Amino acid sequence: MRDEVVVERVLEGDGDAYRLLVDRYTSMVFGIAGRYGRDDVEIEDLAQEIFIKAFVGLSGFRGEASFSSWLYRIAVNRGRDHVKSARQHREERMADSRGDEVRSRLESATTGRTPETELEGRTHAARLRSALEELDPGYAVPFILRYEQGLSYEEMAARLGATAGALKVRVHRARKALRALLGDRP
Repeated sequence: MRDEVVVERVLEGDGDAYRLLVDRYTSMVFGIAGRYGRDDVEIEDLAQEIFIKAFVGLSGFRGEASFSSWLYRIAVNRGRDHVKSARQHREERMADSRGDEVRSRLESATTGRTPETELEGRTHAARLRSALEELDPGYAVPFILRYEQGLSYEEMAARLGATAGALKVRVHRARKALRALLGDRP
């Protein structure tokens, strides 16, 4: 049954028909969600949000483009919104962590690290996070999965729906772009 026919059935009140569309496009939606989520739970939640958003907005599907293109656009937009929201939450957490600076100084005194080296490390980490946010998610996500989460290329390929070779290229390009953004400091 064509997507347009299924959409018509859903709009006529056949809620079970939507399951056909979910079954058809699960791998596509999870692949897109995988670009924007950091772990399996976050990716699953994001995919579910995408399908819910599509269901709620189904009356807005005019059939000018294919259903898959329409759903793809919803998924990408929701993924970008998710990244923006996560960035705002990180910034809020960073502001909260400033209050912990005194405790951090005390801890560094007991570990032998100086406040200067602690500050240098935090500054470098902040610059790296900022540079990662400037990268295209197609490069940033594989870089984060590889170096922050420690996934192998095979694990990344299974999660993102891409080949290990393609992901190696993306990670390489991310490193190259980060070097340029950070002024040759990795």
